[in-house]
Amino acid sequence: MEKDSAMNKSIFNEWKFPTVIILMLAGLVVSKWLLSLSQMILFILIITDKGGIRRQINAFKNPLVLILISVFFLHAAGLLWSDDISYGFRDIRNKIQLLTFPAMIAAIPIQNKSKSVIILKSFVLFMGLMSAINLVRYFTIPHSSDFQAALWHSHIRFSIMLCFSMFSLLWLFVRKFIAKAELIPAILLMVISGVSLIFLESFTGLVIFGLLLPFSALLHRKNIRNKSLKIISVVILLIISLGFIYTVYSVKSSFFPNTAPVKLNEVEKHTPSGNVYKHDTISTLNENGNLVYLYICREEIEQEWEKRSSMPLYKDSLWQGNILIRYLSSRGFRKDSTGIWQLTEQDITNIENKIPNYRLENIDPVRKRLYMFFWELNVYKNSNDPSGHSLTQRLEYWKAARLIIEENFWTGVGTGDVKAAFAAAYQKMNSLLDDEFRLRAHNQYLTFWVTFGVFGLILFLFSILYPVFIVPQRHNILYIGFIFIFLLSMLNEDTLETQVGLSFYALFNSLFLFVLISKDFIHPTLKK
Repeated sequence: MEKDSAMNKSIFNEWKFPTVIILMLAGLVVSKWLLSLSQMILFILIITDKGGIRRQINAFKNPLVLILISVFFLHAAGLLWSDDISYGFRDIRNKIQLLTFPAMIAAIPIQNKSKSVIILKSFVLFMGLMSAINLVRYFTIPHSSDFQAALWHSHIRFSIMLCFSMFSLLWLFVRKFIAKAELIPAILLMVISGVSLIFLESFTGLVIFGLLLPFSALLHRKNIRNKSLKIISVVILLIISLGFIYTVYSVKSSFFPNTAPVKLNEVEKHTPSGNVYKHDTISTLNENGNLVYLYICREEIEQEWEKRSSMPLYKDSLWQGNILIRYLSSRGFRKDSTGIWQLTEQDITNIENKIPNYRLENIDPVRKRLYMFFWELNVYKNSNDPSGHSLTQRLEYWKAARLIIEENFWTGVGTGDVKAAFAAAYQKMNSLLDDEFRLRAHNQYLTFWVTFGVFGLILFLFSILYPVFIVPQRHNILYIGFIFIFLLSMLNEDTLETQVGLSFYALFNSLFLFVLISKDFIHPTLKK
């Protein structure tokens, strides 16, 4: 009995830290509650472990830990030149994981190769299962057009983690950590993750994945010794790159070819029924080359649409017919009674489903996302109003950030005054953004510069890049890939301003630097 008890205690002590790390990764993917609970469990395990308190104290003496947690204390220091202290304290509370993750994880014993691989495989599995659940829901539940609905957090953050999950799975393949019995499930996970990334339609995720492909080939070049395989890899990457370039060009040229404004004396003034057309001869917005705001007779549209559909064109006295007008334009029909009756029943269904262009009915998600991107650019070009368009809104965010930086170059506005500074900048710019869309920079580098000035930005970059060039883990392809993905994500997102983005960075960065540092993770040839 005593022998069994001792054995159980030994197994518990051996697996308690890997298990709680796996719970944290599960929480990162599926549940904020589980993520918070697992952090509490980790703290209890550390302080009750033999030598745990000593390791925790030593963690705060570790120069690398001090560099990482300096970013948290930078936020605390930012209160000194802030007016809105309450907002600043909320921001500091949200950033607490920049302190707790490095400090606690540095106090965990280093894991051996087998446990490190299991931890990594667990994350890949959680991401694959979540993706599979979403795919099943999307294809089996009628009218389930929102692929993002099954996620408990932003589809952008999920797409970033998907990129890292697939990169990790590729690394496991190359390093031969995938057993024969795991080969088929691993390939299936890779396919599911790739398909999910496409259906998420995250522009950030797709761009990161596109850049990650050649970067992965560069990192793994020394692991591929067969010359023929190297040539094949280069050819495949070249084909993918050229295919993407062609796709971008074809979407732009076919959906939104360049069009010139039409002169008013060149257009007809009346419908076949004798009603007056309205024309905007300045706008170049078009669908498939057909100008959207020419030949519009709302009187006839409203009258005939009621006969063909139960979908109202007014909601709370506001006109809701823009999708209809764009769809008619995509067909090359005029926006009058004749155009309405030229629509097929399938066209009516498409319009009711908010499809603005008939060619989008069966289009793949990548081309659909590119279509949306070019449409947003066209709207911004014609109206200078990016409201409601995620990509072009960022252009306005960056303009506001630049204005704030110009006025607060050295010290920034402080932790508590970021929101107020952006509100003032939008006012000063006379921005056309609706109030609900007047947000922060959506670029983490600009956000740090706005908040803490140029020296704060330098400290932040130092905390990220110092380990890459100094610690032995700089030879770890997996760690380098993680940092590459994280740095890219911050170009288009305030990655550290959300719990998921913050946890993803702080957790994995700490794991790679303090726990998953088995020498087997580092390929010998990379040290040469």
